[in-house]
Parts: sequence; C-alpha cells; structure tokens
Amino acid sequence: MQSDELEKAKAYFTSTKGFARLFKAMAQKYQSLGRWGGSVTLTSPKDEEREAFSALFRADFSRQKSITISLERFAKALEFTKFSSVSPVSLLEEIQGESLISNAERTAGKERMKAGFFGDLLSRYPQPYCQRWLQAIIAKKSGTRPVHTAYETHPELLRVQMDHVLKALSDMNRQLPDKIERLPIFARRITKDPHGFDANSDTGRLLIQAMKILDSEVRGRDPLTFPLTGTEELTELYYSFGLLRDDLWNFVTCTGITAAAVDHENKDLSYLAEAYRQQVTLNLPLREVVRMGNAYAGARSPNESAKVVFVVENSGVFSALLDRFRGYSEDEGLAESPNPPFLCSHGQFKLASLLLLDKLAASGAMIYYSGDFDPEGLLMMERLLLRYPSQAKPWHYTVADYQLAQSEQVISPQRLKQLDRVVSSELVPLAEEILRAERAGYQEGILSELWRDIKAHER
Repeated sequence: MQSDELEKAKAYFTSTKGFARLFKAMAQKYQSLGRWGGSVTLTSPKDEEREAFSALFRADFSRQKSITISLERFAKALEFTKFSSVSPVSLLEEIQGESLISNAERTAGKERMKAGFFGDLLSRYPQPYCQRWLQAIIAKKSGTRPVHTAYETHPELLRVQMDHVLKALSDMNRQLPDKIERLPIFARRITKDPHGFDANSDTGRLLIQAMKILDSEVRGRDPLTFPLTGTEELTELYYSFGLLRDDLWNFVTCTGITAAAVDHENKDLSYLAEAYRQQVTLNLPLREVVRMGNAYAGARSPNESAKVVFVVENSGVFSALLDRFRGYSEDEGLAESPNPPFLCSHGQFKLASLLLLDKLAASGAMIYYSGDFDPEGLLMMERLLLRYPSQAKPWHYTVADYQLAQSEQVISPQRLKQLDRVVSSELVPLAEEILRAERAGYQEGILSELWRDIKAHER
C-alpha cells in the first residue's frame, strides 16, 4: 500500500508545475544537515511556483519576492493531503531518484573505502620501506598530497602505480648497501618497462616522493642539506637508494688523484695510478667514481699526515692554476712531478663530484674549496662545511679576498635573499659584506693568491 501511495505522490508532485526547485533544495538541505530540518529559500519565484505553494501550504505567496519554506512545514502540509501516509524523506528520494545519504555519511563512506584501499596495501607489502611510506600517506604527512589527489581522481590507475612503486621499495629494502643498478634496468625488472620510473611519469614521480620521505625518515640525512640543482639533487637521491640515473654525463674533472678498487681496498686502480704518474687530467664520469673505494690526494701513503685536495668551481681557473704549476715545475727542474690533487666542479656540484669528495674525505684528506663570491658560491661552500664539518675549509673566502675579486656585476635582491641560508661562522662575515656591496666577485681576481697556496703545499 505504501508503495502505491508513494508512486501516486511522486506522479502528482512531478507532474504539477512549480515543485521542481523546492524538492531539489529540500534534498540538498537534508543531505547537508544529515536530518530532516532547516529551511530553504527560493528567490524570484515564478508564477507557477507561487500557485503550487499557495495550494499546498494554504497561504498567499502572490506578492513575495522570495519564499522560505521549512522542511517541517512541508511535512505537516503533506499530512493534510491524500498522501498523508507517505514519508517526506521517501518522497524526496523517489523524486530525486537516489538515496539521500547525508554529506557526512557520504564522506565517511569514502574515507572507509580509502582506508580499505591503503589497508590492503599495508597487508600486502610488509617490508619496512613500504610500511613507512604507506603510514606517511595514511597520516597525510608532507609530500603525500599527490597520492591522495590521485586516489580521488583515478583510484584504479593509482592501484597499479602503487603496486609498481611498492614492489620497487621492497626490492630496495633487500639490496645490499653497495649494490648499484641503473634506473632503466631496475624499471624494466620491476615494471617490465625501462621507462616505468622515468621522473616525468606519474609512477616515477610517486617513486621520487616515496624516496624523499624515506630519505628524511629512515636515512637521517644531514640536518641541513642545501639542494644542488634540481637535477643533481634527484640524481643523489636515486643513488642513495642504489639507483644510477646518469653515469656518463655526470662527471668531475680531476688530477693528482689515486684510488683503490671498491671491491679490493689493497689494490690500486691502475688507470688512476698511471694518470697520476703521467700528470694527466681526467673527466671522471659517475660510472668510474662508483667503482672506487677510498680515494687519495696524491699517491696512497698511510704513513703520511692528511693531505690537501684543492677544489675550484671554475674550469678556466682550474686550467690556469695547472698551467702555473707546470711552468713552475719546469723552472725548478721538477718536470716529472705529479700534478697537485685538484678537482673542478664546473659550477654546481654534480653527484660525481660529491662522491669523489666523500671518498677523499674517507681517506682523511682535507678539502680546500674556492668558488665565486656570490650567493650560489657561498652556498656551495656551506654545503661542504655541513657535509665534511672537520675536513672542509674555505679557501680564500674572506672579506679581503672578496675586495680583490669584486666586479661591477650587480646581484639581484632575489639572489641576495639566498644569503640568509648561510649560517657557518667562517662565511657569515663574507655574506654580510656581499649583502652590503650587492656585487659579485669572481675567482679569476684571486688567482695569484690561490696559486701561492698550491705552491706552498707542493714544496
């Protein structure tokens, strides 16, 4: 009986002009409140709406510019019609063609489904890396928003991508600390596609986000690590998880360096030993740096005190200092002398530069770094001071050196703002002076001072 009455009520209210806006507004109000209550207001009512409401509510709406109806008023008016046995909520649902779940109930239902989605992944991937990343996602920690956005838009596609990333994290968890694999080979093994983890793909971006979270939570990186360039920061992140992104174009220029083999610390790498003996300068790609064990400033000699490796940012300065060293050696009758331990970063540090410096630091070498007198140069020095707190030394990075090297090149306010990140006591006076002068200084202006130090160390 109730069903017949409901059908008749639906037929009446949908066929009678003037009720469509009212029923839609009441349905929205019910959903927003999660209960039968509140009021709805219809602005600029049409004549057909005024006529329909006047008949149902037994009131005159002919002159009103807006009409406000409470849901309770509608329910009472319904009781005085031939549809008195019909529930107003059932009538609304029948007319709207859907169950009127409240917004709160709908949200709760979605959250339950999302919890089930990630709960299933938690149970299927018990490895520590996977658990840490998934727990970070569930807690909505910084860096996980893209995962939630992907779930809201394409949950089924996200499931496939999550499976790939979690399989990758599981594999990383099982790898030996010194095992290195090239990214395309790794991607092909995990996803069957060598481009499956490319940084510009959705799955690749998810993997990067996961590694960043793990990098901060699991590995405990340096308390203050300034980024290199975006590309180099990413290359270092991949490497910290055993993946090589680019091992040929990523290189460091060096001379006067020797090293042991990574798998045999008592065995020298013969090509570096020969290059040292013949005074050869090398562009060492990351591929070769990875093969090194400890590296040494000059020939390996455990009985000697810590040696110094000189590092410059500019390739022209690097070559000019080597030219002076060769000329000096010939004048002094030391033409066969090996080149001093010397590195060039070619601007911002690449991973190859940092890994070689890591290996030199591990053997006890002191790292003297000279760069340009600008925010970027000081931040590079700051990075080395943080990475090697007892072994990195600013090399001619004083206010007096800056005055010798200063140019007319104005530093923009945006770049000067970067000096706020310089906190090391050795660099703060220089940062303050650059901030005051607003001019860049270049290494070429202190070439003679740099050369005097190299000559003094080589005697």
